[in-house]
Amino acid sequence: MKEFLKKIARSQRWMIRFYFEKKYFKKDPYLLETSDFEKRKLDQVNGIIQELPSENTQKVIEVGCGEGILANMAAEKFRDYLGVDISRTALKRAKERNQSHANLKFEANDFFQMNLEDGHYDLMIFSEVFFYFSLEELAPVPEKIEKALKADGVLLLVHCRANGGDDDSGTMVKAFGAKTIHDMFIDKDYYVLEQDLWDEEYRITVLRPKVQS
Repeated sequence: MKEFLKKIARSQRWMIRFYFEKKYFKKDPYLLETSDFEKRKLDQVNGIIQELPSENTQKVIEVGCGEGILANMAAEKFRDYLGVDISRTALKRAKERNQSHANLKFEANDFFQMNLEDGHYDLMIFSEVFFYFSLEELAPVPEKIEKALKADGVLLLVHCRANGGDDDSGTMVKAFGAKTIHDMFIDKDYYVLEQDLWDEEYRITVLRPKVQS
C-alpha cells in the first residue's frame, strides 16, 4: 500500500511541487551549508567540474539546483548555466545568492515535463533528483538525456545510496538509490563510463555519449 501511494503521488506532479515548496519553506532544508557530509559531497562534485576542459562547461544545465549552492561554487567555470528546480522558493534564493553572476540563469520547471533540445548541452548535472521518479518514469530518461548532450558532452550524476533498498551502505531509507539509478545509465549502450566514485554514503558517476560509428 505504501509503494502504491508513492506511485500515485509521483504521477500527480503538483504533489511533487507542493512537497518541495513545503520543504524549502525552511532555508537550506538539506543542510548543504552546515552538514560536513554534504559539504564533502559538494566539494567532490565541484572538484570534478573544475577538472573538465573549458569547452565542456560552455552550455550547462543543473536539474534540481535548489538554492544554487553548487552553481555559486563553480560559477567562474561556467559560461552559460541554467539551473532548473521545481521549487520557486528555492529558485528565489538561488537568484539572490548568484545575482552577481550574469552567466547563471534559473528557471522553474519539472524535468519530467521538459522538452530538451537535441545536442545542446556540454554538461548536464543531476544531483539527488531521480529518487522522485518511479522506475517506470526513469526508463526513458537515459536516452532523453543522451540526446540532449553534445557528442563530446558530459553527464554528471550524484545520488545517495539506499541501505536496505538496493544497497548495503548509506543511511538513506528508500526502495532504490544510487546503485539502481546510476546503473540504469551505465548499462545503456550509448554511454561510456569515465568515472564511478563510491563513497560510503553516495555515488558520483561521470558519463559521456558513445561516439556512434
